[in-house]
Amino acid sequence: MPGANTDRIVPFASGRPGKEISPMKGLIVFIALMLNAGVSQAAPVLLGNTSYATAVSARAGVESGVATNAFPGDPLPLATSTGLLVGADATASATALADTGLLATIAEAVGGFDADADAIASASYFGDFLSGGGLFSLSIDFENASDTSTGASGSAMLKVLFLADDGFRIERIIEQTTRFEQTFGLAAGITGRLWLDLVSTAYVPLLDPGMGDPGSARLPGSAANGLGEVAFAVNAVPEPGSAMLTVTALALVLFMVPRARSRVARTGRNTAPRSSA
Repeated sequence: MPGANTDRIVPFASGRPGKEISPMKGLIVFIALMLNAGVSQAAPVLLGNTSYATAVSARAGVESGVATNAFPGDPLPLATSTGLLVGADATASATALADTGLLATIAEAVGGFDADADAIASASYFGDFLSGGGLFSLSIDFENASDTSTGASGSAMLKVLFLADDGFRIERIIEQTTRFEQTFGLAAGITGRLWLDLVSTAYVPLLDPGMGDPGSARLPGSAANGLGEVAFAVNAVPEPGSAMLTVTALALVLFMVPRARSRVARTGRNTAPRSSA
């Protein structure tokens, strides 16, 4: 038709005849896909010079026992335990576990009329990495499930220490169930070092004979346990790449297209007045 503009702007085709996706909707979909691709590039940092250690000790009366394991040397996962029984009902036991990204400790004690009892379990980790530059995050997920009865004591405690050559430092002592993630930046060539030390303890005193018949079952208030577990990781935080910068620039260009041009795309007509002959 004379005077009609037959050029139509169809940036994104929906695949169905007679249907078009607006530039705005197409742009949103495109950006969402690119953002998803960027997030998927996040990856754990591989720590070098890694070492794990587990140690346990238990005592009931005058009897005691200890055991240790360490990696390198022993294969992962490490599992170390010891246990004692003195008399009819005084017991002490301790177990420590260590595996990639995980530490767990259990200390249990049950007091009796024959002896008091205590137990200690510990698990530790060390690892370091050389930064290539960029952002990193330290993730800690600690659970304390200790339980005690009257007159007894049980606990679990986690010590966290991260040190970098440039002086950056994260240091925490945690005794309550806690989950946290801290992000930090390190320049290329900087070494970061992570130490974790998890300890559980349990103690029960000698029971008073006046509390009941020594031949009866274990009495209420005569047991304690310390139970701690921590999952941990150091991750590289992804940064926007060149593809995301391109998408951002494209968004700015599309937002600057004049509205008159958008009307042309919707109607296919040139709304400018005709010049008189």
